[in-house]
Amino acid sequence: MRTLLFLMIGLMGFGIQAQTTIRVNDKVSLESDMDLAFLLDAHLDKNIHCDYSQGFRIQVMNSSNRSEVYEKKAEVYTIFNTHKGYIVYDQPYYKLRIGDFKTKLEARKFLEEVITKFSTAFIVKDEIKIK
Repeated sequence: MRTLLFLMIGLMGFGIQAQTTIRVNDKVSLESDMDLAFLLDAHLDKNIHCDYSQGFRIQVMNSSNRSEVYEKKAEVYTIFNTHKGYIVYDQPYYKLRIGDFKTKLEARKFLEEVITKFSTAFIVKDEIKIK
């Protein structure tokens, strides 16, 4: 969204003044002094080529012992093999997280399963893979 705003301000600074009308439906149409269709296409193109988005994961453990975290990852994968595991290094700790959830509700539903095996698991906000 910030990129779209800067693009709009940049185009206004160059004095591009093209009258554009975009029909949304039978009753609504948008009129603009600049090429709104171009900006919307640019924004859509940026979103299509983005592989990551803000979402949620389940953090299973946190430890400064690297080998301990990798062992736990193997254990988690044998139980929950439908979700990918990730190890995040945030000095001095290694954090084991699983899943790529777009909403907190999806993460909460899976957390109920995970807590039965790993009682200290909790939901964290993280950048997730969407493709």
